[in-house]
Amino acid sequence: MKVVVWNCRGVGGPLTIPQLKEVTNFHSPKVVFLCETKNQEGFMGKVQRKIKYDNSYFVNSIGRAGGLALFWNNEVTLDKIVSTDWCISARVEDKDSKGYWGLVCVYASTDSNIRKAQWKSLEDRMRDWGEDWIIVGDFNDLRSSEEKWGGRDRAERCFREFNRFIKDNNLVDLGYQGVPWTWCNSWEGDGEVKERLDRCLCSTEWLQRFEKAQCTHLETEASDHLMLLVDTNPENRRRKQRFYFDQRWTQNPEAKRVIQGAWTKVKLGSRMFRVATKIKECRMAILEWRKNVQGNSKVRIKELKEKLAEVKARNDDGKRVQVDDLKAQLTKAYAEEEMFWSKKSRSKWLKEGDKNTAFFHSSVMAKRRRNKISTLQKKDGTWCKEEHEIEEELCEHYKDLFTTTNPDCFEDILAEIPSTISSHMNEQLI
Repeated sequence: MKVVVWNCRGVGGPLTIPQLKEVTNFHSPKVVFLCETKNQEGFMGKVQRKIKYDNSYFVNSIGRAGGLALFWNNEVTLDKIVSTDWCISARVEDKDSKGYWGLVCVYASTDSNIRKAQWKSLEDRMRDWGEDWIIVGDFNDLRSSEEKWGGRDRAERCFREFNRFIKDNNLVDLGYQGVPWTWCNSWEGDGEVKERLDRCLCSTEWLQRFEKAQCTHLETEASDHLMLLVDTNPENRRRKQRFYFDQRWTQNPEAKRVIQGAWTKVKLGSRMFRVATKIKECRMAILEWRKNVQGNSKVRIKELKEKLAEVKARNDDGKRVQVDDLKAQLTKAYAEEEMFWSKKSRSKWLKEGDKNTAFFHSSVMAKRRRNKISTLQKKDGTWCKEEHEIEEELCEHYKDLFTTTNPDCFEDILAEIPSTISSHMNEQLI
């Protein structure tokens, strides 16, 4: 499911509707959120017809300030809609994932004191929504501009407030694809300010549900803000995965026999060649064994729960024994699941065995997003926008780094290196 988020700075501009139609036609988002529309419901109804969306919800602007709009088509259901002059929240029935989650669309105030009260209001609203939700929109966290115009102390205070809001509510920043800002004041020289004001924050439960979700910055000319395209299930090309040893295998005696069988195969060649070949044989044997024997513990948990429900619904003899056996298997599957995510999270201070699976899983998701290279600046100052551009830029960088320039004058370099090998020692070494 795709959601477009945009601070359009007024929908009456000559480029606003054409660019909105262009993005909706190309990306086909099911939900569109616009903030700072600067218009009333009557005009926004015309906008809805132009971009061809079935449903809408509007918050009128106050004069020529503010204004919110939410559009969605019939492929998705939005209900329980609640709004203020700066926020629209709704429950989304996502037919793709066959479930519900909360969508909170915000247009935060530029006043830091008002923003602080808005963070508190959002915290109360999130408690009402439960666990699965995302917050999207313009957060107006002007750190560098606050520093430029309001002083460093005010800038740092605003930055700390926003970080506290994220930390206290266990939020995850979805990150971004594209240029690393969403707003620019378009000034020239030293007065230019670029900020990432628009973003997508989500609960850890929502991220566990949509692990591959990503947010892309779409450049526009109609506003000084970029659009956000949030995609819960992006289509990425399949990559060859690295081999990782799964800690759960150490608990299975069959895994030891598989490794011993692969290692004891006779191989010819030098010692290191034999070692490298045996390691490869072990890897291939484990992968084959895992495919045929070792199941995914998450899938296993689901299967055991279904079997347990079936057995409980019957009145067969020996039902209690079957239930106890399935419960024991379920306990083991949960332990394996926790061990798996504990290993991947690399959390040394929190030990497995205390029902920490959700924490381990969240740690892995956050680490993946920190390590992902979503944008890269080229030598000429432009930015890589596509994955193949990032690959080409990295290849070119390391190609230049490891290509010799064929230097022929080493005297200046060697003059600075102290000589520790005497002529006599050199003769003995030779």
